Amino acid sequence: MHMADEDKTIAPIDAGGVAGGQKYICQNIFFKFATDVLLIPSKPLWMYGGSRRDDAAAMKAAGLDLQGLMSYYDTGIDELRYPLMALIDYRGYRLVALSILPIGKNTIVYGSDDGGSTVHKTNEAVNAKMEEAARQLNLKGHIVAGEEIFGPGDIEAHIGRDGNVYVLDFARVFPPEAPERGKQSRTVFYHHLRPEFVRKYPCPISSDVFTRWGTVDRKKHNKEARTATNFLYSTLIPSFARQLDAAGDMPGSRLVEELHRAGINLRHAGRVRAECQDPFKRQLLLNEMVARVQKANVNAIMRRGMRDRRPPQLDQEIVLAFLNMLCGNESQRFAGMAPDAYWRRDVKQQLLCCFAHALDPEEMREDVDLRVLLRPDMLFSRLQEVSGVQLQATVMDELRLFPNMLRMNFRFVSSDYVGNRARVKHMSVVDESRALALMCGADNVSGSQAARLWGTVDRAFRAAVATNTNSSRLLFLWGEALLTQSHSPTVLDAKEHLGLLHRAVLKLRQAIDVNPHYHQCLLLLGEVYVELASVSEYGTKTFTQNLIAAEECLRSAVRLDPAHARHLLRQARALWEESRDRIAAVDAVTLPSTGSALAITAASMRTAFSHARVRRGLRCARFLFRFALSHFGGALLSTAGAVGGDEWRRQQQSVVFAYAELAQVLIALAQHELQLDIE
Repeated sequence: MHMADEDKTIAPIDAGGVAGGQKYICQNIFFKFATDVLLIPSKPLWMYGGSRRDDAAAMKAAGLDLQGLMSYYDTGIDELRYPLMALIDYRGYRLVALSILPIGKNTIVYGSDDGGSTVHKTNEAVNAKMEEAARQLNLKGHIVAGEEIFGPGDIEAHIGRDGNVYVLDFARVFPPEAPERGKQSRTVFYHHLRPEFVRKYPCPISSDVFTRWGTVDRKKHNKEARTATNFLYSTLIPSFARQLDAAGDMPGSRLVEELHRAGINLRHAGRVRAECQDPFKRQLLLNEMVARVQKANVNAIMRRGMRDRRPPQLDQEIVLAFLNMLCGNESQRFAGMAPDAYWRRDVKQQLLCCFAHALDPEEMREDVDLRVLLRPDMLFSRLQEVSGVQLQATVMDELRLFPNMLRMNFRFVSSDYVGNRARVKHMSVVDESRALALMCGADNVSGSQAARLWGTVDRAFRAAVATNTNSSRLLFLWGEALLTQSHSPTVLDAKEHLGLLHRAVLKLRQAIDVNPHYHQCLLLLGEVYVELASVSEYGTKTFTQNLIAAEECLRSAVRLDPAHARHLLRQARALWEESRDRIAAVDAVTLPSTGSALAITAASMRTAFSHARVRRGLRCARFLFRFALSHFGGALLSTAGAVGGDEWRRQQQSVVFAYAELAQVLIALAQHELQLDIE
């Protein structure tokens, strides 16, 4: 990166644009370094750092680009297409990789590709789609250069050379947090409100607040964003802290995921900690913040090594010396950084620079050593996850023996340091596609193979959601996968089946929390609640609660889309047909009269579980028939005058058949339960 251009194997290109460092094309992939850019040499003025270069801020802006891209992708607007994107972090730098699109200077129809000198809005169909996407993301339309733009002024929509509509440049999609009053701050380009927060906020917010793009009605738009920021600080963060206090134990990665799901950026971990009362959660938050500070320190060491063209081996020695300093060991390479002084003073300044309110007044005293509040295994485990530094597994085993960082006698040796791996962040669609492909494979195998595949499916969905906590569609697909797994022939245990159903409810509830109008999700959640009711004892509190929840979800789904009543009718019929097949299969089973007691017991358990499945299917069918008929029949009567005679008769016949099938279900259910009572 720091070589002369003529010495590089791959020469940089001039691709235009203000932000971003050197740009390259290799194997039909567009690459650019996320580094700060000097805008005005005479001042100087840097794009992100202001008076000084700040590559870390440029890396954050690249992360916002990926975040905005995934948010637009998750709107599900079919007519809009997007580039594939990945971020590669290695040796202190971030490289952005993008697929090349069939667009050019003359294909733009929406937004600006020249810093606002020209703002396009020339295609009505594209305008409508961009407005719809912004509506879903809760972004406010505002005037940029005489045109009402939804989203940031520098977003771009092109009609490509293949006729498809492509959208790109998402770094400023979500509004910046309000900067400190009376100060010009470059943080408006990388300290943004999270998509989860913006989407749930009561009113839409302009993407271009506090920037020159938002000069029209500036006071009004800026005031709305400042009110939103105050709500985040004064209401949402204290509320989340109370929930965190009440939650169970969790690892650092889960903590970050929960922060993001609540709409809170990690840089506010200090504010959350100030509101927390639980000692373990306060320690967990402090550990996360210290790990992030040390990640920044390691990245700075790596960047300096790249700039000075140091060999990787020397960089590893320097990083190892730094890790030893953190463990309380003096180092000639860090002679000016005594461990005691670092943990009593220097690291506190670093924490407060990155995380406001990270420490309370007692912890800020210079005689308080922060090492006493940190566990070495937690800190170095998290540092490996966020920085790419790799240590031997045996090291972590030894670090677990020490109660805190102050009471440890440990020194890293060269063999403990495995190396520095590249960390890749990609669009959640990558893990999503992997999960869906593995689901197809799980349906075609059985036994332990299927169980292992379902486990991999679960991990793939977990990785996808960790990348994109704002995606209701991902959470819906995960819940759907758990429901599918609960019906898998490999699930022969009632407890396992019930556990999968409860996990499906959790994921579907989270999806609806992100998007309350997700009617397909409401529909599926209602069906899961029906199944939960069917496995409960009739008339119990659990049975009643699940049926009430099912009614609420299904009514909401049908209200949002009346066509769902027909779907429920089809689902009821499918359950009835499946139950008939199961009844025939169960009736044909003969329990072994000889053999080991274990074999006889296992066969009896399988038969009992089969009986339970039949009963569950019949109960689900009964409920869905009744619910669908109560809605579908009413809809049929209300639309009788609007449809033709033949269509009316077909619909009427469908209702009659459904009532007949409901009667058959009721008879079969009564016979089956009577048979079980006799047995």
